[in-house]
Amino acid sequence: MEREETDIDNIVEAAKGDSVGKELLTDSGKVRTGLLSKSKYRSILSHLDEGEQPHFIERYEEGPHQIGELPRYKEGWMKTTVVTDRRVFFYSTEHHYGVPFEKISEIRTEDNLTVIHSGGQKATFPMFPSRRQSAAEHIRQRMYDLQGGASNTETTPSTTERLAELSQMHDEGLIDDAEYERKKKEMLDDL
Repeated sequence: MEREETDIDNIVEAAKGDSVGKELLTDSGKVRTGLLSKSKYRSILSHLDEGEQPHFIERYEEGPHQIGELPRYKEGWMKTTVVTDRRVFFYSTEHHYGVPFEKISEIRTEDNLTVIHSGGQKATFPMFPSRRQSAAEHIRQRMYDLQGGASNTETTPSTTERLAELSQMHDEGLIDDAEYERKKKEMLDDL
């Protein structure tokens, strides 16, 4: 799907997260050549439905990740997680997997962005801690909106999940000791 330059600018402007950029949306990546096949990594825009708005994007270029029951991916292959206004999806040169918000029953943020959907199946989407919580909050809000404002307590992160997320951010050096202690105290005081 070919998009006009102004359309791409509007998509970038409307994104809730700071990870959506023009270059990332349109980059097709490198051509990967295997023994029997040659595949090109398609741009994020080519995976979006008409009118679909991306809000958070994570792109990985190395390391294996597992999505549900799918096999582990080859080291060094480009992988991308995208959260839009309609769904969360993952794709690589070999696989594509997505879950629309209306099929999600629970969201977890301990190690990655994990969603529980139809029939209790679990799908894990690789995402850095610095964006994971914002993406999860966006999904929860969209789920709430799709339910007509009906509350679903299962989608609210537990204090344990929030503390694990905070600890991981601290361990990765995203927040300093003082900020970690302050946030932890706030969470525990809310109990």
